[in-house]
Amino acid sequence: MSQQNGFVDIVEGNFDAGVRIGDDILKDMVAVRIAPDIRFVVIGSSTYLAERGLPLHPSQLEKHDCINIRLSPTGPLYGWEFVRQGENIVKKVDGQLTFSSIYPMLHAVKDGYGLAYLPESSALAGIEAGHYCRVLEDWSEAFPADMIIPIMSITGSGKDNTDTLHEKGKSNITCCAPDFKNERFT
Repeated sequence: MSQQNGFVDIVEGNFDAGVRIGDDILKDMVAVRIAPDIRFVVIGSSTYLAERGLPLHPSQLEKHDCINIRLSPTGPLYGWEFVRQGENIVKKVDGQLTFSSIYPMLHAVKDGYGLAYLPESSALAGIEAGHYCRVLEDWSEAFPADMIIPIMSITGSGKDNTDTLHEKGKSNITCCAPDFKNERFT
């Protein structure tokens, strides 16, 4: 078992399976739902928001200090994703702080250093305690949490593998498109 924040090639790494949040599933993989959707939110402290104002649209994040996350030491910054009434936005944000874990992000938000984008479940206790305020809440999106499995590691060919998993009661399986491109990391 291995835990890494970055995206790992599970075939090259000789892993049997991996966990992904969202649509980050490459070709020749099968995705099996393993948890409820994970909702991402933007949070800020009341002190920060009183000083800098409340953004009402993702485009207004340009006027704010945003706390970034980099999922691997040499990887790109994570793009913030927003959806409302058919409008999809992947926003690259600027700020002076970048972390590789959500825990220092939470501390930085609480101390008034800026806004952060992270799983709501990570911020819920702080929101309920009044340490953080939700921002752009009507733009928050939930992503599926899937276990991904290389098709060839299941039984043989792709269609046979999907059929085999469906027979075992995994009716929520989706196969990935071969031309996958992730806008969050471009």
